[in-house]
Amino acid sequence: MSGTLLSLENLQAMRRHLRGIPVSDAPVLPGIPELALAYCHNLLAGTPLRRNVRALADFVARGVVPARLLGCDRVDPDLLEPPGPRRGRFERTARRGARSAGDDIVVSDPGPVRDADAGAGASRGADAADDSDGGEARVRRRVRTQRRRPRDRDGDDATDPYDLTTRQLCRVIRAHLRAIEPVPVPRPPDPLRRNLQIIADAVGLSDVDTAIVQFLVVLHHARPVPLLANMLDTARVFDAAYVVSVAIQADVDDVVAALAPESRLVDTGIVTIDDDEEYELQDKFELKEGIAELAVDRDLTPDILFDRFFSLAPEPTLTIADFEHLSEQVALVRRLLSRALRAGERGINVLFCGPTGTGKTELARAIAADIGVPLYAVGCTDEDGDSASPGERLSSLRMAQRLLPDERALVLFDELEDLFEWREPMFGGRRPVARTSMSKKWFNDLLETNRIPTLWITNRAEGIDPAFLRRFAYAIEFGALDARCRARILARHINEDDRITEDDLVATATRFDVNAALYETAVRSARIASDDGRVDRDTLERCLEPLTTLVTGKSPADDVSFDPRTYDVDAACADTDLRKLADRLANWQPTGRHGLTLCLFGPPGTGKSGFARYLAHRMGRPVEYRRASDILSMWVGETEKAIKAIFRRAADSRAVLLLDEVDSFLRSRDFALQRWEVSHCNEFLQQLESYRGVVACTTNLWRDLDPAVVRRFLFKIEFKWLRPPQAAALFARHFRDILDHPLDDRALAAVERDLARLPRLAPGDFAVVARRYRALGVRADRDQLVAELELEHRIKPAARTAAGFR
Repeated sequence: MSGTLLSLENLQAMRRHLRGIPVSDAPVLPGIPELALAYCHNLLAGTPLRRNVRALADFVARGVVPARLLGCDRVDPDLLEPPGPRRGRFERTARRGARSAGDDIVVSDPGPVRDADAGAGASRGADAADDSDGGEARVRRRVRTQRRRPRDRDGDDATDPYDLTTRQLCRVIRAHLRAIEPVPVPRPPDPLRRNLQIIADAVGLSDVDTAIVQFLVVLHHARPVPLLANMLDTARVFDAAYVVSVAIQADVDDVVAALAPESRLVDTGIVTIDDDEEYELQDKFELKEGIAELAVDRDLTPDILFDRFFSLAPEPTLTIADFEHLSEQVALVRRLLSRALRAGERGINVLFCGPTGTGKTELARAIAADIGVPLYAVGCTDEDGDSASPGERLSSLRMAQRLLPDERALVLFDELEDLFEWREPMFGGRRPVARTSMSKKWFNDLLETNRIPTLWITNRAEGIDPAFLRRFAYAIEFGALDARCRARILARHINEDDRITEDDLVATATRFDVNAALYETAVRSARIASDDGRVDRDTLERCLEPLTTLVTGKSPADDVSFDPRTYDVDAACADTDLRKLADRLANWQPTGRHGLTLCLFGPPGTGKSGFARYLAHRMGRPVEYRRASDILSMWVGETEKAIKAIFRRAADSRAVLLLDEVDSFLRSRDFALQRWEVSHCNEFLQQLESYRGVVACTTNLWRDLDPAVVRRFLFKIEFKWLRPPQAAALFARHFRDILDHPLDDRALAAVERDLARLPRLAPGDFAVVARRYRALGVRADRDQLVAELELEHRIKPAARTAAGFR
């Protein structure tokens, strides 16, 4: 019996027989078959396989592993022990195995069955005969299977393993395994040898580390190796490490040390260890995705290896100046990262959290560019260009912390929330829960010991374990960009010869609260659609409207935008000089604990919201506009959360918070019928008391407001019906393009006399009549327009007693 039981030919035959993954399609990967042959030989020679002889014998008996591939197709009779009296189970198994291998089967009658089985067998045979439509009866008996035995070189019959009992076959296989001696693992040819050296040099692997990686590469490409390895006891990590040491012919202590949690292989993410007892060897020690393919790549270079797992982030399209609303936080982060890089501090992590499109990634790029260091993005895609799994992304991060040069650099880890599984609250829960399969201690250690400062980006942080969050050195929570920032972003895509002014940019940016990518897309579309390639405001906004609706789910046409070119503050009638008040408040800045609060009350259409927008324009602030429908919720507790969120959003963007029709949720608590009505008012009072920004609330029913709410407004301004001169001025302005004849001074005086008979006119009435005629596309004379205003006046309720706060 030869000591070498396997050959390259036999290995390839086993591969075909098992219908496993081929070593390779044409051409065969250089070096893989020879290495697989040596690993299989050593696994057969190793002690662990001898403890699994019975499982291997069962594989042979069932035809899964042909006996000839183990060298057992010729059996020495001296190895056999007398067969036992009962051989039924194995013989039936062997019969199926022989059939699966395509052998000729000879079934012989072993003689009379025992009395105990005769009656049952005859009964079953009779039943089968009745069901076979006249076919031969299938009598179930204990049978012995035989292959047509090959003859040896001398012409004598050789004992066939399929004629053996399980015990005899185990004895034969055990004897053959004892005859095997381990063989040295051959040195692989190029490109495998060269690529393994590139990986080892990049990561700093030892000879044992490289041998382990080489074994795992072969385990990935050669199916017979894991088939044989999985027959061994690899449930525990130590047992699996022992199997690897047998295959690569290394000391088991060295292999265990090389696969320890603090080892270079594990620390860099090249190998991931899973101690789940259900996993087989190739899952117990999992090679980082992409390494097995790179190891046999004929064109692999250090740069290709580097770019495969992390790449240089693109240049920023924004600057730090574009994040003026976060200027204090950005300045602090810049100082933190600069000094940490200079001092070589470990465990520096900064978290950027906020909704999609708020500029988190752009700010990370802008900070790196401002500091003057490269920013490397890790774990973006796998080798197929698809999104990498959470485990692969973390593995790439760990590798980046090892492979990146010692020069000053930053690491970017985007979409942190992908590492968690989010479970939304149920049964009254307030917070979602973020669960993860990674070790809590392992992730904490990663945040505390990372060598290169890392910027983490997420769209949501609510529900993440506080033990993770408290290990971040700093965090910035992003809100929406204010209108001035959006206008600067939009201006970057506008050329000097475009037909769009600075006021147009501000107005468009105020109306369309979208991200920079959407602005760029809309400008490009508007430029292509233009006849002369020049962008104008009308075409740009028509391109932005459908895109904004698709992305945000909200039509911008629903928002009331402010145009300073058409607004006249003198057209509104109030008990306060609105122009003088706006002049005084234009440069207001918070100086104490309290902010600037205004209550604008009066009949509908008298210009309350318009003045709030005008005041925001004079102060250079955006408007955060909210209706009652944006706040009220059918779920208990959700309205309070919405109130808190709008105040926080307005504070982040330094916006004027404009709440329309606040009487919908701020009615007097004395008339509350439900407890949640009281909690709505309480939450608003708490937020208003601590808010240091500008809040303007409008209402038509000021008497219904809770007295505690009214008391907290610094300015209470009543808007009234128009005086006749104001009404005449609005008549001339709104109907300029509708009148069939322009108005001279005499005609304007006549209009003023006619409108004096209508004491309850508001600016909104003129706007409604003008929109009506523009929709019809017709012109009208002065008397017709006065008659339309009389109709609007007539449908209003009778005048009430004078309103106001006394």
